[in-house]
Formats: sequence, C-alpha cells, structure tokens
Amino acid sequence: MEAKESLTDSYAWKSILKGREVIQMGARFRVGNGKNIKIWQHHWLPIKHPPLVSSPIIESMKDATVDCLIDNNTGKWDAEMLKGALILAEAELAQRMPLHQCQTEDALYWPFTADEQYNCKFGYKFLKDLEENLEDGTHSKVDKNFWKSIWSLEVPNKYKNLLWRAYFKELCSWIYENGKPMDLFAIQVWSIWNQRNKLRLNHTRCLTKDLQKMTEESWNEICKSNLRLSRINSSSTPQTTWTAPTPDNYKINYDGALSNADNKSGIGVVVRDCNGEVIASLV
Repeated sequence: MEAKESLTDSYAWKSILKGREVIQMGARFRVGNGKNIKIWQHHWLPIKHPPLVSSPIIESMKDATVDCLIDNNTGKWDAEMLKGALILAEAELAQRMPLHQCQTEDALYWPFTADEQYNCKFGYKFLKDLEENLEDGTHSKVDKNFWKSIWSLEVPNKYKNLLWRAYFKELCSWIYENGKPMDLFAIQVWSIWNQRNKLRLNHTRCLTKDLQKMTEESWNEICKSNLRLSRINSSSTPQTTWTAPTPDNYKINYDGALSNADNKSGIGVVVRDCNGEVIASLV
C-alpha cells in the first residue's frame, strides 16, 4: 500500500496502483491499539460517506493517532478525550465502536463485502455509489434539512452565504435548539466578519462597543422590510393555477401579445389532455 509510482513502471503495475487508489478511498481501519490510525487523515469511523472525521482539526493534534483517544488503563474509549477532540455526533459514534480487550494491531478491511475482502466487482459498485453521492451533494437527510432551514432565512443572501461558507453547523444547531433568532445570528456573524475585513484593509470601521447596536438596527430594518413585502404580497391578486380537464376531454389555452415598437402581434395556443400532456401547440 506504500509503493510509489515511477516512470519505468510497467502498464500492469500502474494499473495495480490505480486500483490501489480505489481501495484507499473505500477501505476502513478496524481499530486495534489505534497506533497506526491518524484521527483526521484515515478512514476509521463506521460510516460510508464521508468516512473521514469532519470535526475541526486541533492544531496541536493534527497528526495524532487514535490511540490517544483510548484509555490505557481500561482499554476502553476515553469519553473526555473523544468529546474534546470530536464533535458530539462523531464522539458518540466512536464510543459505540467495540474495542478488543487485549492489544491487537489495527487492521485494514473492505466494508462493502460480507467477507471484508476487496474485489473488482464491489470496487466498481463503490465508485458508482460514490459518484451518485457526489451528485446528491454528499449530505445526509439531516444535513439537507439543516441547510434548507439556513437558506430559508428571511435575510439578504450575503448573510446566508457566509453561514454556509463558514460552516457554523454545530453553533447554528445549538441556536436552533435553544430557540434563539437565527437570522439575528447570521447578521451578527456577517457584521463581525465585515468589520474584520475593514480592519485588515485599514478602512473606516465602527467601534467594537457599537457593533451589537449596529447589528440590531440592521435586523430591525430587515424585519420591517419583510413585513412591508408580506403586506404587499397578501394584498395582491392570487395567481391563477392551471387545472386539468376531465378524462376524455382536452383543454385549450391561448394568449396574444402586441408590440407597438415593432408593429407586430403574436398568438400562442396549447392543447393538453387530462394528464397535462401537450397534444398540440401553435405559435
């Protein structure tokens, strides 16, 4: 697994090395003593996608191995170390992983077959599944619901975009759970970031003690704007929606337009059945 590619390698050997890349992407480590598994660089959590630890790297532990998360005296997971190094969800996931009572070597295995042995068929299936997950954004259903709630905030996109790029997921989850206003938090994050940029570029900026007041004023203005927009939308004429005709019937919809500037006119006609399928059209 550690062999390097060189210019003089044969085609067969280069093909083997390419296959090794698939194994490295899909294989997992079974934790023994944890001394050969790097916490943030190796695949050891029992999840399919993404297999790497997503918790922020602690600078002083960036090359640390999993054995530092195991209590040497009991041979069990060190709960305090896990909670200190990993986010809560990953710490709980790791703590549920069984450990051998006697010290054993870490072992690499293929988690997508019953016998845990790699073969070309399941290597290909793994790559296809990986491709589909990438197309879906690689987010779990929980992640999708979380980000959907962020993007549905009634604040300008610049605030939501910063939350997304900064990936404040844990902090945002805490704010939601404790019933705090997420839109105010988004404005606060953006305001702090904006003031930091002004400081870095030596531009005029507000005093730190005035930052909270400025943020709340921005929030109040956005709330007022949203309220005005809501009143306008509620007083407007409701939009007419198309309804399908009854079975064995067709519905004809048409519209026309005039252009005084071009001295032209036009008409559009569409015929649809009870399933909404277009039967004929005229432009």
